[in-house]
Amino acid sequence: MTLRRRPRLSAAGLCSGFPALPAGRRPTGGKERRYGPRPRTSLRGSTTVGLTGGLGTGKSTVLKFFGSLGAKIWNADEVVRRELEANAALKRKIRDAFGEACLKNGRFDRKKLAAEVFSSPRKVARLERLIHPIVKKKLAAFLRRNKKSGVVVAEVPLLFETDFYKLFDVTACVVASPAVRRRRLLRSHRFTPQDIARRVRHQMPLSRKSARCDIVINNSGTKSQTYMQVKKIMEEETWKS
Repeated sequence: MTLRRRPRLSAAGLCSGFPALPAGRRPTGGKERRYGPRPRTSLRGSTTVGLTGGLGTGKSTVLKFFGSLGAKIWNADEVVRRELEANAALKRKIRDAFGEACLKNGRFDRKKLAAEVFSSPRKVARLERLIHPIVKKKLAAFLRRNKKSGVVVAEVPLLFETDFYKLFDVTACVVASPAVRRRRLLRSHRFTPQDIARRVRHQMPLSRKSARCDIVINNSGTKSQTYMQVKKIMEEETWKS
């Protein structure tokens, strides 16, 4: 069954048992709230899912779990990486906007580019104006190609910061505690504490993202615990609308 688009609910309108998390933390005290889909959500038939979350929550891990369970998957960050490598027109526009210093041997130095871009909201917005139309076009083409492929999941970090969420039947948010997120990011050796602070500052708070989504997946625990949540989402029959 193809799921019909339903009105997005505010945090105040969430059904009981579905958490609006403050910055990714589990509620404390009282009855523990469960993570998972709202009632009357079904991933049966042909359904498109927009997957988002915060920096370090483990979105790509969750996306791979969906893929291993039979969903068609797509990753916006991978598309951006390919475009930065191969799209000559885009490379020229970014070079003109942010300078030759962001290039090394004719390729973008992603760390230098990120440091330059995340130095101000104006520069972030400028880069997004160059990249987002390309990403949206690629995403729309992927969804068209797979409109009869059953469950289709696309990871879009800026799902709500852009209007990309309008392309999907269902939205899902990956959450994790602030301590877990920070530990993962520092362990990756790709981010300094200053990098993390700058990037988080330019994203919608995780509590707001999770409040807007139809499904919340808690990735604070082990991979096997997260996998079982994704498995349940793919298999649960009682959410049929």
